[in-house]
Amino acid sequence: MNADYVIVGAGSGGSAVAYRLAEAGKSVVVIEFGGSDAGPFIQM
Repeated sequence: MNADYVIVGAGSGGSAVAYRLAEAGKSVVVIEFGGSDAGPFIQM
């Protein structure tokens, strides 16, 4: 896999940067880590 940019964290900042880079024609990989949470409010 090749990408121009790797964004670590898909929070509000990481998502916005990834979107802007992709919009500019760059290839982007976003890496996110989080535990699995089956709580009803998380799964909405």
